[in-house]
Amino acid sequence: MTEMRTLLEGVRKYMEEQLYPFQTPAHKQGRWVDEKLLSFLGKAPFLADLSEPAGLDFAEALEAAQRRARDLAGAKASFFLWNGTTGGILAAVLASRPKQVVLSRSAHRSVFASLALAGAEPRYLYPRTLPGWEIFLPPDPQDYAAGLDTAEAVLLTHPSYWGLARNWQDLIFLAHSMDKLVLVDQAHGPHFRLSRKLPPSALEMGADLVVESTHKLGTAFTQASLLHLGTERIEQHSVAEALRLVQSTSPSFLLLLSLEAAVVKEEEGGAVWEKTLELARFARQKLEEQGWPVLSQADLPPGVLLDESRLVVRVRERGQSGIGAARFLKEEAKVVPEMADQHNVVLLLTPADDEASIGRLLEGFGRLIQEGKREAAVSPPPFPELALSPRQALLGPKGLVPLAEAAGEVAGNLVVPYPPGIPLLAPGDAIGKEHVEYLTWIKKLGWQVDGLTSSGEILIYQGG
Repeated sequence: MTEMRTLLEGVRKYMEEQLYPFQTPAHKQGRWVDEKLLSFLGKAPFLADLSEPAGLDFAEALEAAQRRARDLAGAKASFFLWNGTTGGILAAVLASRPKQVVLSRSAHRSVFASLALAGAEPRYLYPRTLPGWEIFLPPDPQDYAAGLDTAEAVLLTHPSYWGLARNWQDLIFLAHSMDKLVLVDQAHGPHFRLSRKLPPSALEMGADLVVESTHKLGTAFTQASLLHLGTERIEQHSVAEALRLVQSTSPSFLLLLSLEAAVVKEEEGGAVWEKTLELARFARQKLEEQGWPVLSQADLPPGVLLDESRLVVRVRERGQSGIGAARFLKEEAKVVPEMADQHNVVLLLTPADDEASIGRLLEGFGRLIQEGKREAAVSPPPFPELALSPRQALLGPKGLVPLAEAAGEVAGNLVVPYPPGIPLLAPGDAIGKEHVEYLTWIKKLGWQVDGLTSSGEILIYQGG
C-alpha cells in the first residue's frame, strides 16, 4: 500500500530516488530543453514538472490537500483548479445547470463563455458608474432580487476589479428562500475571510459556490485557483464532473504544489493582511499629499464596500488618462500597476509589499506629476442590448466583416478592450454605431482589443 504523502512530499521523494522517466513530459526533468531557458530558470522547475510521480497516490494526496483547503475556508468541499478561475467559472455554471442567470453586464469574460457553453440565458443588470471616478458600481441587491422571478441562479462578482463589493447576505437568504442558487466570482477576494477589516467573504455570507483566484491574492502560481462549495445545494459529483470537462487531463504539478503551499501559507492567519492594510493607508495618505485623489470608503454610496488594500488613484485630475499614466509608470518609473482605465490607475498591495516598495511607488507618482503627458479621455459607449442567445450567437454560423461595416449586426464572439478587460461586446449583443466608433478610436490609440483580427475584422452572427 502506498504511503500517504502530501503532493510536495511525493514530488520530493520522486526526485530523491533519481528515477529515469520513460514517460511524459518529453523534456524528462530538463534533460532536453533550450539551454537559455534552463540557464534562466534553473533545473528545479523542470525536475518538479512531472506526470504522476511514482510512489505517490495522486488522487489521495490531492483529496487530502483539498480537504485542508475546505477546512480552512469553512466550505463543504473545495477543489483545486489548474485552468485558472476561468475553469472554475465554466464548471460552476455547467454544474448548477440554470436556464437563466441574473448577472452584472460588467462580469468577467469567462462568465459569458460559461453561459454560452451551458446554454443559459442571461438576465443582464447594467451597472451605474461612480461620478467623478467613472468606474462601475456593483448592482444593487434589489436589482438582483427583481430578477429572481424567472432565473434559477444569481452570479455575483465580489469584488469588482476596482475592489468594490457589497454585503450580499440578505440577497443570498432571499435567493435560498426561493430555491435559487447563488454563484460567486470572488477572483479578487480570496483574502476577505482573513480580516474583519475587509469586506465579508462570499462563503461567510452563505453563497452556494465560490471561485477565487489563489494566484491573485494568495501565494499560488499564476493559473492556480480554488473552487469552494458553501452549501450542499449543488452536488459535489456534479462539480467534479464539470471540472473534468473543462480542466486539462494533465495537471501541472508546479501549479498543484503552489496551491498546496498557498493553503498552508493561509494558515498563518490574517495578521499579515492587517499589516498590508496599514501599509495601504500610509500609501493612500502619501499619494493624497502629492495631490492624487485615492478612492476611499467616503467616496462610495451607502451599501458599497471598498477593499482598502487596493488603491484606485484618479489621474484625470491632472489631465492624464489612466492608460497613459500606467504606461509612464511602467516604462519610466519601473512600477507596474495592476490595471488602468480612462480615469484611474489601480494598484494591488499584498503582504509581499513593504515600506521600500511603497517608497518606489510614491517616487513613480512624483515623477508622473512632473513628466506625465496630458491625454484626452475617450468615454466608453453604453453596453449594447442583447439581441440573441449567447449560445446561439457563439455556436451558430458566423463570418468576418470589417469593423467599419459591423453596425447593425449581432456579435458572434467576445470583444474585450484591455484595460480593463470587461467585454464591450458579448456573443448575441447588438452592435451599434457607437460601439464601432469607440473600438476604432481605441485601436488607433494602441489599446489591446481581444476579439478583433489583426486586420480589424470582427466576427458576426450570420444565421439569419
